[in-house]
Amino acid sequence: MQSDNLPGPSTHRMHKEHDYIRVWLTLLVLASIPIAVWHLDNGNAESQTRHHIYWLLAWLPYALFGILAFLGAQLNQTRIVYVIGTMTVGYALLRFGLGTSETDVPLKMIIYASSMALPLGTQMVLPLTEGRLFSIRSLLRAVVCLIPWLFLLIPAAIDPHALSYVFYSSGPFKPVWHLPFMTLPILLISGVLILLVRDHSMRFFNRAALVGFVPLQFSLNQASASPVGHPEPASILAVGFTSMSLMFGYALYRMYWEKAYIDDLTGLPNRRSLNEKLDKLGRRYTVAMLDIDHFKRLNDTYGHTTGDHVLRFVASHLQRAFGTRVYRYGGEEFCVLFDSMPMRTAANMQDSFRRYLETQEFVVRSTNEIRQKTSQRDRGGPKDETLPRLHITLSAGLAYRDIPVEKPEEIIELADKALYAAKQRGRNRVLCYGPLD
Repeated sequence: MQSDNLPGPSTHRMHKEHDYIRVWLTLLVLASIPIAVWHLDNGNAESQTRHHIYWLLAWLPYALFGILAFLGAQLNQTRIVYVIGTMTVGYALLRFGLGTSETDVPLKMIIYASSMALPLGTQMVLPLTEGRLFSIRSLLRAVVCLIPWLFLLIPAAIDPHALSYVFYSSGPFKPVWHLPFMTLPILLISGVLILLVRDHSMRFFNRAALVGFVPLQFSLNQASASPVGHPEPASILAVGFTSMSLMFGYALYRMYWEKAYIDDLTGLPNRRSLNEKLDKLGRRYTVAMLDIDHFKRLNDTYGHTTGDHVLRFVASHLQRAFGTRVYRYGGEEFCVLFDSMPMRTAANMQDSFRRYLETQEFVVRSTNEIRQKTSQRDRGGPKDETLPRLHITLSAGLAYRDIPVEKPEEIIELADKALYAAKQRGRNRVLCYGPLD
């Protein structure tokens, strides 16, 4: 079969870059809400309508945080629950401070403590490993979240001026920065530590936490600059915490979407995603069903961990070659969709990939070795020639939508028949159901 050139990785890379930009832009737009509201309302402090709206908004963060904590628990992400809990405690303390008189713990002391305790508590929880929500480990996490508050608020409650010169000096940025100068290095360190968290499943929430401190610190800064007894602090704090909760909500939406549509093992779109895509395709398209040859024998010989590594190995090469067209169908079977593409062209591309894959060397790792991407220096180092090396092959069957069938699952069934025939004829080959043209 004459082979066409494989599609390069540019399409897949471009899709990932677009998604990456879309996530950050969404978070930045949500982060700009308090700043936009403050500028739009600046000079309208006596607007009664605005005060009534903000009075209603004052209770919105509680409702949003409660919903987010529930969703985080449903995802079995206890770290999310405790970060949300930390935010709720911080907002409740600030609301408490708004109702105190000048003879009680000053509101500004609570604002100052919140500006440091919230990022500290967040960056102390996110790097931890997951655990059950109700356990000794979870109790320790709750204590970890409270440590910054205890360290900052108790001395301030005993003597509001005792730590002023140590922690609460705003430094040289007093005209625009009314929070403690120590907040700036704390934010910087917390941001770096959050970025260093390697848990892939938490990446959306980590980004939301990182960007979320922008509107939060802006709100705290503006509230700190407001006169005592003025309604402005309640307004801007409500908007700031609402903005951060919306960013957390967007992160949880992305996490739920990935859980529903992305295969955990390979990172490819799953069968549900494939079925929905098939419903949206036009009248003409080609479906290719691919199956790894001798996968059961490989599992029996080297173990299921190596089998998982092989699935990731094949999935990564498929994704680099065909981008967003690739889906994991189940087990060792994959599916590639070619929208509006004749079967001959799709078959040539599939055969080119088959020939390419069998030239790639798969190294069987030991059971205690983690197979992951390393640095360029590590990849360029000397190879361990004692490790077994395999050449993975696959078989493929294709079917074209232009034949007289109605349902997408019937096209997949025809492609499966072609795949079965390829297996019967010796594997490591591409067969098509019906004529190529």
